[in-house]
Amino acid sequence: MAEAVKLTENIFRAVNIAMVNELKVVYAAMGTDIWDVIEAAKTKPFGFMPFYLGPGLGGHCIPIDPFYLTWKARKHGQETRFIELAGEVNTAMPAYGIRPSRDHAQFADRKSIELAAENISGFDLVLVATHHETVDWSLIAQNARLVVDSRNALSAAMKGKPNYFKA
Repeated sequence: MAEAVKLTENIFRAVNIAMVNELKVVYAAMGTDIWDVIEAAKTKPFGFMPFYLGPGLGGHCIPIDPFYLTWKARKHGQETRFIELAGEVNTAMPAYGIRPSRDHAQFADRKSIELAAENISGFDLVLVATHHETVDWSLIAQNARLVVDSRNALSAAMKGKPNYFKA
C-alpha cells in the first residue's frame, strides 16, 4: 500500500509536469509566455494546481519511479499510456531548451563561487537552474549582464529588460 501511494503521487507529478512542459512548447510557438499562463490559471479558486517548469527532471522520483508501475502493469496485462506519454514528453524537454550541458563534459569539474556583485558582473551569462529561497535574486538582477531563467525566479525583477530570457 505505501509503495502504491508513493508511486501515485510521483505519477501525478510526472503527468502534470509533462502537461506543462508540452504546453510550454506549444505556447512558445504561439508567442505566449507559459509562466504568465500558470500565474493566471492558479488564481482560479478550484480545479487547478500549478506545476512549474525546470531545466530537467532530477532524482529518481519523477523520471524513474513511475516506470516501475509500468513494468509491473505489463506483468498483469495492463497498459499505462499516461505514464509512458508523460515520460516521453519529460525526457524530450532538455532537447527543447537552449543549453545541452550533458554534451559538455569539460564543465563537469567546475566549482561554486561566492554569490557577490563582482562575481556576477564578471560573467557573460547567469543561468538560473533552481529557485532557492535563500538566493538574493535582486543581487543577480542588478549585476548580471545576461540572464537565462529556467525557473521564473527573476520574472518580476527583470520584467521588460532586454538581457532577460525565460527558458
